[in-house]
Amino acid sequence: KLSSADPTNIVNTCGDKFQKGKHKPISVHNEDDILHLKTEELPTFGNVLKPADAERFLSFMTVPYIRIPLIMDFFANGDPARLMALKTKSLQLIVDAALFEPGLWKPADFTETVNEVPIVDLDKLQALLATPLGTLFNEIAKSPDVLTSCIVKIVERALDMDVGKYSKKSSSGPLILYGIRLAVRI
Repeated sequence: KLSSADPTNIVNTCGDKFQKGKHKPISVHNEDDILHLKTEELPTFGNVLKPADAERFLSFMTVPYIRIPLIMDFFANGDPARLMALKTKSLQLIVDAALFEPGLWKPADFTETVNEVPIVDLDKLQALLATPLGTLFNEIAKSPDVLTSCIVKIVERALDMDVGKYSKKSSSGPLILYGIRLAVRI
């Protein structure tokens, strides 16, 4: 896949092990693949995320249909260090890709439903989880409360971290700018 939000791409481009030298690429398809990654294979995005948080963030990328509320809640709530991690450009690009890439498309009159669980045919699963207008629009249409409350909380918490003077080196400047840019775009 040519997506910045694809977990295989994230691991193979941002993992500490892969940045230090040539290593065989790792394929990541589901949460089990992520749980079996070694610590040096996990991307920490310049040590701004703890390995446990990186593992959790990566696991959200394996579930495209529900990753938007999971990612937004991950940064909006909990440890302030997670929110401060959004100051890094690589993490911003991945979050933007997860939010704004449209995902798989299906016609609005698509009527096939889930008849068996689990669905073992990956092509059928992807067709059933596709949306007619993109994943972000689907999230806004079906459950906007989680998305909007998380965006507001990200901006509020970023503003609370403000030191009073803009500096590229302080975590609050780039974080505030990204939070506002994210809020305006959504």
